[in-house]
Amino acid sequence: MDTATIDLSNDTTSSSKLTQPEHKTIAGFWSRLLALLVDTILLGAVGHIGGMLLFDFVSQVGVWGRLIGFVVALAYFGVLNSAIGGGQTLGKRLTGIEVVRHDGGHISLPRSLVRYIVFAVPFYLNGLMLPTGMATYSIAMIMGILIFGCGGATVYLYVFNRSTRQTLHDLVVGSYVVKKSVEGEPIGTIYRPHLYAIGLWFLTISVLSLIMMRVSQNDFFAELRAVQGSIEEIGDVHASAVSAGKGWQVVDNTATEWTYYNVTATWKGEPQDVEAAAQSVSSIVLDQIPMSIESAILTVSIRYGYDLGIASSWKSQTFSHTPQEWQETLSKSSGL
Repeated sequence: MDTATIDLSNDTTSSSKLTQPEHKTIAGFWSRLLALLVDTILLGAVGHIGGMLLFDFVSQVGVWGRLIGFVVALAYFGVLNSAIGGGQTLGKRLTGIEVVRHDGGHISLPRSLVRYIVFAVPFYLNGLMLPTGMATYSIAMIMGILIFGCGGATVYLYVFNRSTRQTLHDLVVGSYVVKKSVEGEPIGTIYRPHLYAIGLWFLTISVLSLIMMRVSQNDFFAELRAVQGSIEEIGDVHASAVSAGKGWQVVDNTATEWTYYNVTATWKGEPQDVEAAAQSVSSIVLDQIPMSIESAILTVSIRYGYDLGIASSWKSQTFSHTPQEWQETLSKSSGL
């Protein structure tokens, strides 16, 4: 079996410089997965405790809450997976595995930080609800490539790269995850077709992201984005999401086509009056999107809470009415 020839002579953070490839046994899929699960649970517990103690603060920071969680996780994984922590997080200590270089020494702190960034960024970006002002077409395209490109490549390598078990973040910094104190065959190199596969995957995701960016620029999506922007101009709203679709409803053997509009508004903290908040959102939607009184449903969800990436907690209330029912409710609330 060929051995890798990665030059790591400048990485001097381990206790001794090793010049020969270390005979190690590559850690298996399940031991790595169990270690990640343990670490995720520990960080989740920390996040939930912090969220409960600082609820008012973290519910106000909006999308930046994930950055807080990311920094906490970066410090945890970055330090412990490096030479400082002996290449082992608490989960890896439990499962008896560690992060090493090709020569068996532990990686430096900068490499360990980069390693976690490559692994974690796609997952922290996934599902992130950005304010309309930040969610430009170019940013959306970059996020799509990072989430599906890097995330997909990581999952693919986790499952199919059985020779070295290196995932994308291991390949970037030249690290391996091995069984601690267990000798085996010399560490080898990744099967080259895997590199071709993830290269093709990135190319595919880039093309699809470009197509989706073009599609999202049509008039229909532009109208929805304009509504999102108007909702976010309400001072208490972090971000919003607006979607639309069609469906069929059968009543007395008669099929009727309905148009559904779904709006989610993320509030900065708990609204004083959730129903009034929903009415303020519905008035904007009804004013900007022409709806058929007879065949449309507008659903408004008001939610508040926090999302730190490592932990999240949301409370929400949903209101669903026809445009006519919304207008009647708005008229009553205004005293008309």
